[in-house]
Amino acid sequence: MKFSGIWLMLILIGGLIPIGATFAQNQSTSEYLGEQNNESIAGEIINQLTKLSTLVDIRVKPVKSRLPENLLKDYDKAKELKEKALTEYQNGNYPQAIQYSLAAMRYYKEILKALEEDEKTPEV
Repeated sequence: MKFSGIWLMLILIGGLIPIGATFAQNQSTSEYLGEQNNESIAGEIINQLTKLSTLVDIRVKPVKSRLPENLLKDYDKAKELKEKALTEYQNGNYPQAIQYSLAAMRYYKEILKALEEDEKTPEV
């Protein structure tokens, strides 16, 4: 029993050594990867934003005429921020694209919350 416990510890510790070496190597190339990482992060966020905006569009379309003015303004602001995010991404300004995307997502989130609350409220 002791023997297998020692082997297990050696295997676990041995597995950490390559992880540490990889981490050190990544730190030395962090500047190169930073730009690449920003691009991939921005791309993924833009993809999620596009999916979210499509979902909100589908939910808003049937009830748009009944929505309060403030919610319609938020909806327009979210669409505006989404367009800015797409433009910044296409121009290669990935940090700004990320900021605009996250701001648009916040507006879309609030719109979805309001729509869910509206669905829960019984009509009289």
